[in-house]
Amino acid sequence: MKQHRFHQKSFIFYYIGCSILFLLIVTLHIGRNLNVQTTAINLNKTFSSSTISLIEDERNLVVQDIESEVIIQGRNDQSFYITSFQKDLLCITFAKAHIISQNSSPHETLLSNMITTNASCDWAILFYDADDVNAVQTICSHPIVKTRAILCRCSAAMLQNNERNSTLSPFVRMSIPKTAMYHEVLSLLPLYRNVFLLDEDISLRDLDLQALLRTWACAFWPQQPPLIVQPLIAESTQLFDYVTVQPWSTGRLSKVVASASGWVEQQAPLLNAEFFAWFVRRVLVHTRSTAFRFGADWSADKTWCGAARNYSVLVLNWSLDSVPCALITAPGCSVHHLNTRTMRDKRANRPQFRQRAREVMNRYQALYPTWVEEDVRRKTNPLDAHYGPSFKKVFALNERCERNIP
Repeated sequence: MKQHRFHQKSFIFYYIGCSILFLLIVTLHIGRNLNVQTTAINLNKTFSSSTISLIEDERNLVVQDIESEVIIQGRNDQSFYITSFQKDLLCITFAKAHIISQNSSPHETLLSNMITTNASCDWAILFYDADDVNAVQTICSHPIVKTRAILCRCSAAMLQNNERNSTLSPFVRMSIPKTAMYHEVLSLLPLYRNVFLLDEDISLRDLDLQALLRTWACAFWPQQPPLIVQPLIAESTQLFDYVTVQPWSTGRLSKVVASASGWVEQQAPLLNAEFFAWFVRRVLVHTRSTAFRFGADWSADKTWCGAARNYSVLVLNWSLDSVPCALITAPGCSVHHLNTRTMRDKRANRPQFRQRAREVMNRYQALYPTWVEEDVRRKTNPLDAHYGPSFKKVFALNERCERNIP
């Protein structure tokens, strides 16, 4: 009987102990999330006059803010992101097969880019038109593509877009924004440390890729490399000239090899793959359907530097003076923009396009009010007379960092 009572008491103490341990774990987890939310509030107050909306619930103080929610998700994602055995770089391009197959220049540009990057980059190619499925098969079966590409196929978004456009006149047919296709490469991102996103009309023919990667890695050392960078555009085809070569090629600015920036456009950015995976999975998941519905998205690149700033501090625990976004201005690190046809088409139909783009921007601003920066002409411009001095500019790479690069 005494032995039976002893076992009963042992079981009761064991049950109580397990319950206390469980409550401690839950409390620590909740406290960690609340700490992230509080830090997010303080960080957002530091960077913006906007404040997070709070409501008093009967049981708790609830943060009504998607920004904090996706940051917390990023913290939780960290434990599942495996960084062992990663390759350095994945190059991703989104292209129209019928343009590449029928015009020798884009076809040659794609193949030339693959040759230029050599073994430094694996390739993923997604086609977002289906006017000629044979064209896709022809391109994907090319010996260079078969050797260098780990993915070459039609985008899944393409089929949905074709079904949508079948009922519309050619004048009002919608295109597929790149951001609506980013999620199709999510499964590849854990295999790489960085990604290079390329429009189909970007040529790498004069690019020294190793110099670009070396500058990215060492320009801001001993701080971590920025989460998003871009090479300058050689041609003066861009709406904002501070992302082109010309203004950086004279005087003291010609000595700058990299500069912090408040904006990196989505034509040819390089991104930290872990950050990009989070941005696609947690941030763009809330805007993708809107961008697809309106056939436009010029808001993602107005959002990701603000997102990177918060992600670097709140998820990666970087210092507040770290650089989340930058321009690589070093010699040999620019790319060419060959085709302005799409831009001309948008300008020809400016009222329709601007209206659709505004609808998408409204969605971003409603979700990420402190991350979106509408004024990318001045506030984000490292060359602006008023705002420019606040952006750090680097005139030489750190030699110690360079020596440690394989």
